[in-house]
Amino acid sequence: NRYGLYCWEPMKASAVVCLVLLSACAGARNRRQGEMYENLRTRAASDLDCEGEELTLIPLGEHAVEVVGCQQRVTYTGEGCTGRSSVDGCTWARSPSSP
Repeated sequence: NRYGLYCWEPMKASAVVCLVLLSACAGARNRRQGEMYENLRTRAASDLDCEGEELTLIPLGEHAVEVVGCQQRVTYTGEGCTGRSSVDGCTWARSPSSP
C-alpha cells in the first residue's frame, strides 16, 4: 500500500546519512594512518641509511610496524599514535631487539 512507502523514505534517508558519515570517518582515519606511515618511512630511511622508496612497511598490529629494505629488517613501535585526530605526538621508536 502507499502508506508503507512513506515509512521507508525516512529510513532510506537515514541510511544514506549514516553511510556518508562512516565513509568520512574512514577517509580521515586512512589519511592519518598514511601520514603516520610516511613519518615512519622518513625515520626508517634515516636510521637504515636507505632510500624511503626502497622500504616496505608491514603492519604487525595496532602499535608495531616492521620495515624491510636495503637488506635490513627493523621493527618500530608507535607511541602516542592511536586515539588522536592528528599525527602530532606520534613517535616511532626502534624496538630494542632490532639490529
